[in-house]
Amino acid sequence: MRKLKIGDKVIYKPKNEKGIVKSLNKNNKYAWVVYSCRGNWKNYKDYTGESTVLSDLKLGWDKV
Repeated sequence: MRKLKIGDKVIYKPKNEKGIVKSLNKNNKYAWVVYSCRGNWKNYKDYTGESTVLSDLKLGWDKV
């Protein structure tokens, strides 16, 4: 997977759950991802992100 950036749409693979990257940590092992924003994706920055290991993420929403 290419290096993630803020605003990327991702899938949390273990639960097949949509999310958007809110921030990244300095060593690029974790991302803070917003998963539940009641469908208000354009305002994802207003919601709390959950720390997620990058290896559990798949880029894009094409399969959900």
